Amino acid sequence: MLAERSQKVDQSFKSDIYQQIVAKGLMLHMDIDPQPGNNRLRLAVQDNKTGLVGTIDAPVSQ
Repeated sequence: MLAERSQKVDQSFKSDIYQQIVAKGLMLHMDIDPQPGNNRLRLAVQDNKTGLVGTIDAPVSQ
């Protein structure tokens, strides 16, 4: 692990907006400092209301 970052989105959504987010996702910007070498990005997101966690693991180009 090269770095660890966290960002909390403390927001409540109306039911219709929440359903759109569930169906289409939610965009959130986070700056990441590139590191030399062959790196991968692992991102985990937790929904505090349900406790559900989603993850993605992807290569990072420089």
